[in-house]
Amino acid sequence: MSHKFGFTGQSTMFVDFAGVLSKGWYVLLSSLGTIMLAVAGFFAKKEKLANITDWSYDNHSEIIDAFVDSSFVWVVLGGVLFFLGMWGSYKDQEEQQNKIDELALKEVNAKDLEKQLEAASEELRQQKNSAQEVISEKRSQIKKIHEELVGTWLKSVYKQFEFQSTERITIYYENLGGFSLLARYSKNPEFNKQHRQKFAINQGVISKAWRHDECIELECPTSDDIVRYRKHLRERYGYDNDKIDSLTMKSCRYFAKAIVDADVHKGVIVFESENPDLFTQEKIRDFSEHCNQHQAHLAEFVRDGLQYSKTGQKVSVEAEIIKMVESES
Repeated sequence: MSHKFGFTGQSTMFVDFAGVLSKGWYVLLSSLGTIMLAVAGFFAKKEKLANITDWSYDNHSEIIDAFVDSSFVWVVLGGVLFFLGMWGSYKDQEEQQNKIDELALKEVNAKDLEKQLEAASEELRQQKNSAQEVISEKRSQIKKIHEELVGTWLKSVYKQFEFQSTERITIYYENLGGFSLLARYSKNPEFNKQHRQKFAINQGVISKAWRHDECIELECPTSDDIVRYRKHLRERYGYDNDKIDSLTMKSCRYFAKAIVDADVHKGVIVFESENPDLFTQEKIRDFSEHCNQHQAHLAEFVRDGLQYSKTGQKVSVEAEIIKMVESES
């Protein structure tokens, strides 16, 4: 027992009892009042209700006995205790009801707040979707403008070399393990068509130029002899017949040059023709010198093209392209 009570004890028995008594105080008063009224009824059967002032007392003991045996005293005490108990219970229930009402109001406010938050969240979601649509649209517009500007530069080069409807110039950039078309130009509308097709990293003239700095093709048969043409492309560039037959432009002469940015091959520029007599050794030297002179611009075209395919940033080369076109046209 010495371990349960005292200054060092851990017992909370009396604290727990006090807590129970505090919470049930009004119930206890009502119960005591009811008991006292019952006792008063018991004494009322044994005595005639007399005036307390008629009592005579010889000592304190008789006074106490008189009060204890008096139904009047028990009625008064019982009534007071019962009233206090009932009044306290009423106030306690009133307070409980107020708290319930307060909690109910908070719940209503919480639900209203939840609805407001849901509405705000939905509005933000719609604004986010709208913003993303705008960003996506602007990104596409900027990318298109950049491709058109690079295409304008290619057009000036096309005119400089006096190409005809059997030639085409295209710029590709390496992206995610393949080659994507950045821009192209040809006087022939069929050859000038843009597409989003990706080219394999290990096939074709583009792949050879990207790996080995440049690729020159002057021995390929024309597509007039389709059997020999297919055989040449299969053996030298790894194409299958279906791929060869699907080519819109069946070129037999190529000059392809790697586009280098900070000593890293980032893309390829391809000059091609269906005319077997156009690409002479002198022409090839001219193509190579032109690419070397404009290597920085080509690298910028590819760098920006790759970036604009991912972000909607402002075109940074517009003024430079226009300046180059003006100087060469």
